[in-house]
Amino acid sequence: GAGVDTGGIGRDGRRRVVVGSNNGRVEVQPETRDVFFTPGDTRMRRVFQRDPASDRVTGFIRRMESSDILFVRD
Repeated sequence: GAGVDTGGIGRDGRRRVVVGSNNGRVEVQPETRDVFFTPGDTRMRRVFQRDPASDRVTGFIRRMESSDILFVRD
């Protein structure tokens, strides 16, 4: 069966990082307020989704060329 991909986006000091299910860390940089990219990787973006009432981040979409994978906050 299909596995569940877990992880998140957080801070490591002053850097923003994506933390994968294996606890690997990749630095990301903002392109806009809600769109982040990995330097050197032009194919992937992470797009935050927000609750319109609270402006709280509820999840993000990992956008890779022609496909999207949705991640939701626990």
